[in-house]
Amino acid sequence: MGLLTLGSPEIGYHSLVTNGTDGSCFKIFDPWGSVYNVQFVDQKMLYATGSKGGFVPYFYPTSGAPVVYAAEFWNYGAPEVIRPPVPVVDPTDATFVEGEEARFSVKADGKELLFKWTVNGKAIETDPVAFDSSGTSESVLNLASVDRTDDGAVIKVVVSNEAGFFERSAKLKVKYAPRFISELPSGVLSFAEGSTQKFHLRATGNPEPTYQWYFNDMAIAGETFNVLNLVNLRRNMTGAYKLVAINEIGRVEALYIVDVQYAPEIKGDLQSQVVIEGSRVQFFIDVDSNPKASISWFKDGKEMQKGESALVISAAKKSDQGTYHAVVANELGRVTSKKVTLKVTLMGVNSSMAEWAEDPNPPDGESEPRKTDHLIRSGGMSWIDDREGS
Repeated sequence: MGLLTLGSPEIGYHSLVTNGTDGSCFKIFDPWGSVYNVQFVDQKMLYATGSKGGFVPYFYPTSGAPVVYAAEFWNYGAPEVIRPPVPVVDPTDATFVEGEEARFSVKADGKELLFKWTVNGKAIETDPVAFDSSGTSESVLNLASVDRTDDGAVIKVVVSNEAGFFERSAKLKVKYAPRFISELPSGVLSFAEGSTQKFHLRATGNPEPTYQWYFNDMAIAGETFNVLNLVNLRRNMTGAYKLVAINEIGRVEALYIVDVQYAPEIKGDLQSQVVIEGSRVQFFIDVDSNPKASISWFKDGKEMQKGESALVISAAKKSDQGTYHAVVANELGRVTSKKVTLKVTLMGVNSSMAEWAEDPNPPDGESEPRKTDHLIRSGGMSWIDDREGS
């Protein structure tokens, strides 16, 4: 091995032994501020270029395998060697709950290290580098209040100095409560009786949420998916349907208010009446419908009143006699009541059951019953006295 000098009267001999392969490099600094970029070439020799000129040292390899290079450098102090950074502790994949602070760190050995962090390719500022007692450098990346949009982000750090660099990456995972991503129902949902309806909602969450449907706050057996089919709706299926999506972080609910609508039905029907002139008459109809039905009353085929479930005649007259019926309707259908008759009589006698009431105090010598001089109502019949005198 030899050393080329340029006639310096004081030659300092210092040895540096290093392992390397073709293309690897290191730097040497001398006391005068010169910097030499040293590179292995052809596994036979080294060459160096000086940053300030003056002289160029030559290096010769020693024998042996792997190739070991010995360099003697002419200076008055031991040369300082800067090597590429060496990883000590790599950042690792980590999971955090939405809203928490995420922390990643890397440790490396080496001189004059620079740490550059990115999140999905975007550069992030970090705190100053810390050093432990062994001289190892540590850089920490803190991400305040991560959210669900950060889930799956790639965290990357590049550690470098003038001699080289290394790169490491990790994945950020975020756990978060379920959230519906479908359009939520609003208001009351009205459907026709007999129809089939399908409710479909989807929620995102990490971990993936599970589902349960409820009807009026009671769990529906077997309905543990995000879809609910209501087949052949009946009026007793009117109520509140709720979907709950839940995971270990939280839960979310969606509410469907269902109103099952149907055409009118008449419960109990009208009855014919025979009344005394001047009596109060009422026809009443009991209707079940959803939505509320309109009621129209007819006499002898002509509409006479609208909107009420009862038709009232305060003082019946002969002209009120006739045939009556009601028509009940909503947007889902209509129904007509039975037609009935109203008979108004001066005597108030039901022709099919005509009887005279006995006078409770008949005159002396009369054995035949006579009509009373006052109105009597009994057993659904009415009559009045028409004898002469009082």
